[in-house]
This record gives sequence, C-alpha cells and structure tokens, in this order.
Amino acid sequence: MKEFFKPEQTEFLYPEIVPVYQRAFAGEPWFEVSKCADESEIQKCIGGFSKLCLGL
Repeated sequence: MKEFFKPEQTEFLYPEIVPVYQRAFAGEPWFEVSKCADESEIQKCIGGFSKLCLGL
C-alpha cells in the first residue's frame, strides 16, 4: 500500500519540486508563467494562468 503525505511533510522538497514544475508547465500546451491577476469574468485568464511574466 502506498503512503500519502501531508503538504507540511513535503515542504523540505519544495526548492527542488517548484523549478521542475515551472519548467514543465511553462511550455506547450499550458504556457503557465504567472497567476492571472484580473479576476473579472470579462478579462479572466483561461485556466487562471497568464503567459505574462510577473510585474507586466
């Protein structure tokens, strides 16, 4: 049987996991670069993520 971990049990791995996730989802088909800041339904980013880098 596989064991599942609570998020707080894996925090020490975040510095290794986050860069891998960022590289994996920055390309096709997701192009996730940053979380969309505009929450209005008219301008809301599809899927909640934007192709724009932070601060743009």
